[in-house]
Amino acid sequence: MDSENKKVVSFMNMKGGVGKTTLCINIANTLSSHFKKKVLLIDMDPQFNATQSVLSIVNDDYMKFYDSTKKDKKTIYYLFSDGHRNLETKNSKNDTSTLFNSNNRKELYLVDEYSIEVKENFDMILGDIDLIELQIIQKEGIENRLDKYINTNHLNQTYDYILIDCPPTYSSFLTSSYRASDTYIIPVKPDFVSSLGLSLLTKAINSIENAKNLNSSGIIFTMTDNSSTTKKIIDEIKTDCNEKNVFSTSIKSYSTIKNAIGKRKFMLDIEQNNIKESIIKITEEFINRMGGKI
Repeated sequence: MDSENKKVVSFMNMKGGVGKTTLCINIANTLSSHFKKKVLLIDMDPQFNATQSVLSIVNDDYMKFYDSTKKDKKTIYYLFSDGHRNLETKNSKNDTSTLFNSNNRKELYLVDEYSIEVKENFDMILGDIDLIELQIIQKEGIENRLDKYINTNHLNQTYDYILIDCPPTYSSFLTSSYRASDTYIIPVKPDFVSSLGLSLLTKAINSIENAKNLNSSGIIFTMTDNSSTTKKIIDEIKTDCNEKNVFSTSIKSYSTIKNAIGKRKFMLDIEQNNIKESIIKITEEFINRMGGKI
């Protein structure tokens, strides 16, 4: 794997309902299943819709599985809280005594394992609604935890791509995602209200103190149709943001996607209305924009 490639990618928009989570999980699945890339998906949204969607597709009794995984403290919550499995365990797979002395016990979260295997080449750090309680607690260094975790465990060498599904609101978890990323993708539903999320996202990013200056790897239009209004909004965004910063393929026929997801399928398994073809083309362009190889 080329270390100069963009490996850690956040999916960001400050407006909900734009297909951000749907796009993120389906690019992750297409990378792993169709292009045979090793992928880690991290659910940073307290609503944990990515987690529920992915688990419902791959596990018939997914809530029971999720509850069991949460009892094992293997969700994103435990990366940001202090309830780590290794805190009282000397015989874990990592020898924490050689990594941390008594003065550094607060950083034991760095040597814990939070990911689970979804399917071949597809791992995930599950989301957790309990992240909401941490939003009101100001914990020193919390905004750098994800970045530290990825780097300490060399995850950008373990995986071809790490995709982060971000919350659609400004929070420590959006900041943490941004700080951990090499770049970000902006899913946009081409209507007036959803498009406002673009300017809000710019403001949110500019407000992150002491953060590296990331360049976006592009806008992906979702839930498009053939109406003149949609075409006008798309043309305006292409003009404002430069057409080269917009993916050439968009996600259409939202009702078809919504119905299929309700039947617990990835886009790669949907033959109707060229959904499968679209997600493959988008993912191929994603790989190219990240500097990877097909």
